[in-house]
Amino acid sequence: MIDLVHLSIPVIVFVISIYLVIAPIVEQPKIEYLYAAFYIVSGILFYIPFVKYKIRFPNLIKCITKQCQLLLKVVPCEYGPDPDNNN
Repeated sequence: MIDLVHLSIPVIVFVISIYLVIAPIVEQPKIEYLYAAFYIVSGILFYIPFVKYKIRFPNLIKCITKQCQLLLKVVPCEYGPDPDNNN
């Protein structure tokens, strides 16, 4: 059975969240609050194309992974864990 949440609950949580982000910026503007707001907005900008519309760049991800492995000098192990070893 699917439990449904009344629409007012997410709306109230959203309004409270927006208030908690905007109130400190309005009351006492600091650059740190703008960084936090930018971080939240950038999350939305990445969510929409890559999660909602499922845009994928498989070759780009493989290239980034390979470059990170070369830079950090790490590679995945060729062998799986030994099933006979209980340690």
